[in-house]
Amino acid sequence: MIYSKQFTQDQLAPIAVYSKLKELFKEEVTYLFESAGQSEGNYSFICIGARERLQYIDDKTIYTDKNGTKHKKEENPFSFFKKVL
Repeated sequence: MIYSKQFTQDQLAPIAVYSKLKELFKEEVTYLFESAGQSEGNYSFICIGARERLQYIDDKTIYTDKNGTKHKKEENPFSFFKKVL
């Protein structure tokens, strides 16, 4: 399920919301992406619970599929992304 909530003003700092959600979803992978620069607005995306994961640890790429099965890849993560996107 995808849920979204839009805040049109600086009612809450994104990092404060993210910190609270991270406490509530301790077992899940979480991300905070924030836009930067001089645009007409700044955007923040908080993601909770990854269906698939791509990790790059100690020069090794590991892809975890939506069933939780881990696959070691012989390529760098950027090459892998290009193939699957």
